[in-house]
Amino acid sequence: MTIAARRSMIDFVMHARLDTVPDDVLADARRSLMDSIACQVAGAAVEPVRRLARARVGGSSPVLGLPQRVPAPAAAFVGGVAATWHDLDSGHRHPSDDPPVPGGHTPVHVIPVLLALGEPRGMGGEAFFRAYLVTYEFGARLAVASALRDGLHTHGVHATVAAAAAAVLATGGDRDLLERAIDLGAGLNVMPSMRTPLEGGTVRNAFAGVGAMHGVLAERLARSGVTPEAASMTSVYRGIAAGGFDAEALVEGLGSHWETALGYYKVHACCRWNHPALDALEELRGRRDLDPDAIEDIRVRTFAFAAQMDDRDPSSDLGAKFSLPWSIASYLVLGSTGPVGYTVEALADDRIRRLARRVEVVEEPAYSAQLPARRPTTVEVRLADGELEAASVLGSLGDPGNRFPDERMDEKYLELVGDVVGADAARRSHEMLAAIETVGDIGSLVAELRTTR
Repeated sequence: MTIAARRSMIDFVMHARLDTVPDDVLADARRSLMDSIACQVAGAAVEPVRRLARARVGGSSPVLGLPQRVPAPAAAFVGGVAATWHDLDSGHRHPSDDPPVPGGHTPVHVIPVLLALGEPRGMGGEAFFRAYLVTYEFGARLAVASALRDGLHTHGVHATVAAAAAAVLATGGDRDLLERAIDLGAGLNVMPSMRTPLEGGTVRNAFAGVGAMHGVLAERLARSGVTPEAASMTSVYRGIAAGGFDAEALVEGLGSHWETALGYYKVHACCRWNHPALDALEELRGRRDLDPDAIEDIRVRTFAFAAQMDDRDPSSDLGAKFSLPWSIASYLVLGSTGPVGYTVEALADDRIRRLARRVEVVEEPAYSAQLPARRPTTVEVRLADGELEAASVLGSLGDPGNRFPDERMDEKYLELVGDVVGADAARRSHEMLAAIETVGDIGSLVAELRTTR
């Protein structure tokens, strides 16, 4: 990274003002903030996350969706785990990326940090939102400027540096502290394997949590006088985690072009490569009733990366989320693509498992050739009477330029949050987040998003 690019990015993180940000960018940032918080609250209801929080006591930092307060590093860790558990969190992918892999999931790294460190200090809504927006932009631009090496998962890599920056902003650190913390954050990068989720290892859900926790630790190390490698980010992003770093891409159009506006949203609780097939199936179900017991078999023709999601017999909830056969079967049996299709109860459902075994997933070379601009997918359902129903899509909903209606995103928030804290608290917190800059103390927001037991 050049000295000039580094200086420009640090200036941006320290001094960018909300009143210079276009209204559409601010609106999208509020949406991504709201969406990520909903995912964190919903994930906190999962028993493994609750056990993680119960094992850490004696601190002052909150964890959304849970009653206890824990030490700040633990709050950031548990929050990151919770936010990714249901695989419903938003992400960022630059449109030119090939392969079509998310460049990063910065929000689920920086929000737990801002809550863990900012809420006990009485952080105001405007400062909270500004810190969220600029650190999300920082993490997204790091992802654009460097391409991860094959086989690495994105969690805990670029976003750990952004989490370190968020920690400095939440604690009122100065420019020198920010510079040291982001270098230390680069040195604390997680190097997770992409094979982990493909094999259903639920440790994948801890990757973002570790990245968030390392952001808190980087700030603390910097305050303690620990020194980083002089060119830490260059070493990591030009040699260790990534094969090259484009310093110009990191700062090009900084302050006028916003990578955060190129994020995507999810309503299906599974790997994003599955989403085009589920959107096609949703179209089919809109045309006619599809009785799972009347289906002979299903064939999915899709692009290369989705074609590897072909496990017909997953053994864990994460494995099911990375399985197209399971996602399709659970949707047809349960009528939902939400978290309910990936629970312990769903995994024990023989109807889903039998139908998943009748789903074939194949790569269509002509579809793969259209990457990264498009992610075409065709779903063909053959009924027991020989009738064939089919639908095709060119990509998935939720992408930039193809957003879900506000009503659907609001419904997602209110359902995920309401299931944990109740409908009234969900509605009040939704209203606060829609006008986050006017909230005097984010403690009032957090109070709506915690449980009593």
